[in-house]
Amino acid sequence: MFFKFSAFVILIAISGILTIITFIFGVIGLANAKKGMLYWFIGFALSLSLLIYSLSTVVQKVQTKIKNIGNDIEQSFQNELSENDSTLKKQYHLPQSNNELLDTLKMYSSKNYTDVPPAFYSYLGFRDYYRLPLTYPFSIHCIDNLNEGQLYNEKLVSLFDQNDNGETALPLVNITTFTFDDSFLLAEINGKRKVFMIYELKSDLQTQCNSAENCMATAVKLGFKGRKEWYSCKTYYDLLNR
Repeated sequence: MFFKFSAFVILIAISGILTIITFIFGVIGLANAKKGMLYWFIGFALSLSLLIYSLSTVVQKVQTKIKNIGNDIEQSFQNELSENDSTLKKQYHLPQSNNELLDTLKMYSSKNYTDVPPAFYSYLGFRDYYRLPLTYPFSIHCIDNLNEGQLYNEKLVSLFDQNDNGETALPLVNITTFTFDDSFLLAEINGKRKVFMIYELKSDLQTQCNSAENCMATAVKLGFKGRKEWYSCKTYYDLLNR
């Protein structure tokens, strides 16, 4: 490729010189009315044609080369974007399909709402942010790890994979273990001292208890019909991915 390009450059130089020389001698011959002037103009025409051909060929090859370089850069950029997209997908936390726990969530949610956004169940967070959906529209969010989390109301959320998307942080923080049904959330709170809270999902009423046993008994009297065993945040997250 380099040899062909060099040959065309040399050809351009030679044809350019010949064009100039034949033109000068043709003009001189014309001015002096010499018989050989016709041959000089023929030589000029041939040299000029060769020069134009050489120049057009070189320009075309340069344009093709630039286009190929542009295509290579674009393809490389597209490949890099594809790799980044693949990496990002791996960093998203997504539940397994046909999950028993998700089926329970959908059953609880359907008792209160007829239209729940599918993403409420399908987005579990990104990198070191974990989102644990409960009965719609509530979820527990954990940051950095799954040791403890905070309760959120996501009724106004439409895009669950974006920050500051309409979610409302609720005052139940440092949740370490919990259980729930369609009407109640029972949560163990790890604050200055360990307490147990009954959160009524439909009214936001809270009842504080001093033990897990007392919390469960009180909730049952209020109408709780959910799981009697408590989930840790990590156990719950693992069940969503089972």
